[in-house]
Amino acid sequence: MGYPTCNYQIGDCLLERGGKLIIPECVADETATALLEQFVADMDSNDELRTQARNNSKEHFLFPFNDAFMDIVIERMTQNQKFCNTGRDLLMGVVYERLREQPNTSR
Repeated sequence: MGYPTCNYQIGDCLLERGGKLIIPECVADETATALLEQFVADMDSNDELRTQARNNSKEHFLFPFNDAFMDIVIERMTQNQKFCNTGRDLLMGVVYERLREQPNTSR
């Protein structure tokens, strides 16, 4: 599964109706959908961000939203880096052992 492709900014591809996130075809990849839903869930549970939304115009809410968004992006990247490193190390060990056990098929 690859990354979603879209000719627009990601924000242009997301729609919100009645509190429900609607993800059009431009980002309809399962991985992207799950990631975006996780971002929304993280932000839903952020009490400080909720307070900012209730006390500011949408225009002024952009600033605390951007900070919260970047915090989530960094957190997810850190989590994914740990997963990728662990997965890479495990995969390398499995591939190494399998390739060593297989008979040499090259001439």
